[in-house]
Amino acid sequence: MRLVKVIYDESGIESDVFIQQSYHNIKGYALPEGPPTYPTFGAFLDERGVYEKADPIKSKQQIHAKEWMCVDFIPDHVAYALVADVYAKFGLNANAIPAFDEDGKFILE
Repeated sequence: MRLVKVIYDESGIESDVFIQQSYHNIKGYALPEGPPTYPTFGAFLDERGVYEKADPIKSKQQIHAKEWMCVDFIPDHVAYALVADVYAKFGLNANAIPAFDEDGKFILE
C-alpha cells in the first residue's frame, strides 16, 4: 500500500483504488495469535483460530480518489483493515495480529 501510494502521488494519478485479496483452499488451517518470535507461538490450541468453512475468504477495500489524494491518508490502515478481516474470519480479534501496533501501523523491525 505504501508503494502504491507513492506511485499514485508521484504520477499524479487521481482515480479510485480497489483492493481485493482472496484466500482459497484453507479449510482446517490454523492461524496462531501473536508474534512468531514468542517461544510458545502456536503451541496452545486456545490461542489459534481455525478456518472451518469451505468457501474462500475474500476481503475488499475501496479507497476513493478524494481520500487517496488526502495528505492524511495512511496506507497501513488499509492494510490493517484487510488483515483484521482475515483474522476475524478465523475467529480472532485484531489484537492477535503480530505485525501491527495498537495504532494500526506495521511494526517494521
